Amino acid sequence: MPETQRLFIAIEPPTLILDWLSRFQDRLAQLDTEGGFRWSEISGVHLTLKFLGDSQTEQQTELRQALNVAVHSIPPLTLKLDVTRSGIFTARGSLPNIVWIEAASDPADRLISLQQAVEKAIAPLGYPTEARRYTPHLTLARARTNARRNQLMAFVTRFDMLRESMFPKLPDDEITWTASSVSLIRSDLRPSGAIYTTLAECALGGIVT
Repeated sequence: MPETQRLFIAIEPPTLILDWLSRFQDRLAQLDTEGGFRWSEISGVHLTLKFLGDSQTEQQTELRQALNVAVHSIPPLTLKLDVTRSGIFTARGSLPNIVWIEAASDPADRLISLQQAVEKAIAPLGYPTEARRYTPHLTLARARTNARRNQLMAFVTRFDMLRESMFPKLPDDEITWTASSVSLIRSDLRPSGAIYTTLAECALGGIVT
């Protein structure tokens, strides 16, 4: 059997944004008094454009070339965290599953255009285009596999009650950054959480490094 690696394509936020996210995550984690969620390591938080799943290692060169084709004509874009649109995705059975914060581009359609360009470029390599609408977000926590419904719902209740007070208006320079590259990243799943390794960076408007 060919060797495979679990891969995805994403934008990696700079250190200043990760520092802000760490503080924001700490506030949210204080609401998880029942411990129903596993909170992400901030150093690995990213804005996913396309999840590839198990990919053949020998295909990585083609993926890098396709990624370069997707972004070489797209200039760097301005991104901003939208704290008022933080939320919780649900899994089957309507159980809370993922705590997230949204990211948006300026102009608003630039990020969507980038994501669609990535989808189009790698589809011929065996990665079908997603049917569901793309929601640009950064994952801050995932429900623990053994979490009980009451543990998860207790967090959701507090989150909804305190949403307004936890999301004050923030200076734009704290939550805005310029994304200048897109990365091909490997995810190694461990009991303590995923370990992420950047395999390649493709500069927006530039070439793969």
